[in-house]
Amino acid sequence: SNVEHVARFIGREKELERIRASFVNGKKVVILSGFGGIGKSTLAKQYAWENYGPHALYDTVSFCRYRKLASINGLLADLPLQNAETDTQSEQDTQSKTGKTTKRFRAVCSAMNEHTLLILDNYDVDLPDEDWEKLMSLPCHVLVTTRTDFSDWAGEQQVVQYNVDVLE
Repeated sequence: SNVEHVARFIGREKELERIRASFVNGKKVVILSGFGGIGKSTLAKQYAWENYGPHALYDTVSFCRYRKLASINGLLADLPLQNAETDTQSEQDTQSKTGKTTKRFRAVCSAMNEHTLLILDNYDVDLPDEDWEKLMSLPCHVLVTTRTDFSDWAGEQQVVQYNVDVLE
């Protein structure tokens, strides 16, 4: 796991349980939306920590910050995921950067399974695009944090969105 541990996490038990129940009941993508600074990323990290380990829901967790100029291929290709095959140095030298990224993306995807959680942080985009389609096709659970209201996109069977609000 490359997820930072949350030192002081108080409250949000209902939200944590709702996320877990969504994944256990068949959702592939859970979206946490809300204002900046409300605690979406912290909630996602805490969920990961509570559900990661030898006898937990996930044996692999990867955290990745979304960058608008990078594609999902590029972001995932950079993840330090166990069991993702890499080329030897001589094979790497002969491939183009795009070819290496695509090959590494495929290797990372093939190492993912139902016991893998990908946290995609700050996925603040205006409209669904090919990156959204790639997220939907990943063979793992995806927990997305965003300031964008995805309610129009969350109508898909495998996607649910929760608005993260202030603690009362």
